[in-house]
Amino acid sequence: MHSVPLTTQAFTRGFFGDYGQYIVSLGLMLFAFSTAIAWSYYGDRAMTYLFGPRSVLPYRIAYFLGFFYAALADTTIIWNLSLITIVLMTVPNLVGILLMRREMKATLRLLGKN
Repeated sequence: MHSVPLTTQAFTRGFFGDYGQYIVSLGLMLFAFSTAIAWSYYGDRAMTYLFGPRSVLPYRIAYFLGFFYAALADTTIIWNLSLITIVLMTVPNLVGILLMRREMKATLRLLGKN
């Protein structure tokens, strides 16, 4: 047992009794909804920046179709896909930070003086 069933069982056996399952369900629904909106927006802006405004519609269609896949797929697959996408976003940012370290250091010194 893992993921949501484990959390639900923990909340039910804990302080909340039978209300634990409802608390977990509500929290999961709110978290999933807010995460979906945030990731959609980040991807939308990234596609606009990288490929121009015409790339947004194909991205939105692919993102929307991903919800149907996610609803039917095993949660392990979904978590692995999300981890891969996070790595794909993080690596270019780390490379950019390393390449701009001198400029960042100068800016931090300038901000520290004020």
